[in-house]
Amino acid sequence: MTMHLARGLSTISTTKRKKKPLTQKDIERYTVDWRKHNKSMRRAGNHSLQYDTVNNYIAYVRGEYKAPKREAGAYVPDTSWRREEPRIPSAMEEAIKDGTFNKNGSGGTKKEHP
Repeated sequence: MTMHLARGLSTISTTKRKKKPLTQKDIERYTVDWRKHNKSMRRAGNHSLQYDTVNNYIAYVRGEYKAPKREAGAYVPDTSWRREEPRIPSAMEEAIKDGTFNKNGSGGTKKEHP
């Protein structure tokens, strides 16, 4: 087994490789791929992951696309489905307030077996 470094892992050269310029054939291929990508995102229900222009899609594929920053606000849960009801205390809560609640459970009587 040899101890060679993979491309890009050397500490000697730190220059980045230049990207090849796009040809007309590449642009046509990217256009077809862009339409397929948008169609598959619509089918999957991910409408926000579609790209508006071919140039945005090409930048995404080539690693040059920067997604727009989104403001993250505080989460506010939707409570519109809840019904407003008055608070009705349980019998145990009433017994605790009155001071008649017994923790051991011996305050009740057992029904007699017929």
